[in-house]
Order: sequence, then structure tokens, then C-alpha cells
Amino acid sequence: MTGELRGFLLLADISGYTAFMSGAELEHAQGVIEDLTESILAVLTPVLRLVKLGLGGTAGSGRQYVSWVHETDFVNAVRWIVDHEHLSGPVNIAAPNPLPYAEFMRALRRAARMPIGLPATVWMLKLGAVVMRTDVELILKSRRVIATRLMNDGFEFRFRDWQSAAADLVARHQ
Repeated sequence: MTGELRGFLLLADISGYTAFMSGAELEHAQGVIEDLTESILAVLTPVLRLVKLGLGGTAGSGRQYVSWVHETDFVNAVRWIVDHEHLSGPVNIAAPNPLPYAEFMRALRRAARMPIGLPATVWMLKLGAVVMRTDVELILKSRRVIATRLMNDGFEFRFRDWQSAAADLVARHQ
């Protein structure tokens, strides 16, 4: 990574995997970034398994928003922040187009070539969360995050829409 390492903190939370990096630790950032991108794929693996079984339908109401970021854009955004000293304080890293969960899963099913996705009620999600050792709120809570500061600073996302990101991730994951 280029750029002067300065005192800031990177907090990334991807389905239970949390990484904190201060400016001093960014010298070793590549390893942390690789761990985070592996975590993105680790989250995608069980979801894709469910989709391929025809279980990737609407969860709860399906209207809750999902903010997402492709691993390539995540890595590029972290590098952008390091290289642009004037960016300080909290900076969101999320693709510019969050979408409702029902649309998110529809695009993922399309990318995985699965024509159906059975819906899951809240009680089914709670049971599944216990089995998968996760929190049902990760699915049911709406998150509509946009990386306004990054985009206003000139950062350009390679994957601006979930359809192209999902197609790329599914193609590389198979």
C-alpha cells in the first residue's frame, strides 16, 4: 500500500468477523484484507448452498434493505482511504445501491441459475439461525448504508449494482 500511514481505525464487521486496524497496523493490512475477503466468501458459501437447494427466497417481509460490497471494491476502498490523507473519521464502505432483501436474493438466484426460492418465515429464520450459529437480526434488520464520503471524494465502484457483483461472485465460487 502506498500513502503515509496515519492514525485512523478501520472497523470491518462481516457476519461476526470483526477487524480493527489502526494506522500503525496498516503495514500488515494486506493480511487483514485477505482475511476479510475470505470472510465475505465464507458468508456467501452457506447462502449459495441454500439458494442451490431452492431455499433462497424472501426472508421475513423481504422489504428490509441489504447493504453490500464486492470484495474487489472493499479492497480498493481501503487502499483509497489509506492513499487519501484528507479522509478521516468514519468512512462507510458499501456499494452505492443497497436493495431490499427480496431483490437481493432474486438476483443471487438468477446468478446461480436457480429459478425458485422458497420463502422463510420469521420462526424458520430463528431456527436456521440457531443451526447456523448466527443472529437472525443479521437477516431481518434493515441496513441501508451508502458510501457517500468515498464517492464524493472520487472513488468509483467497479461493482455498482448487485446483479453484476452476484454474477461475478457466483461464477468465481463455483
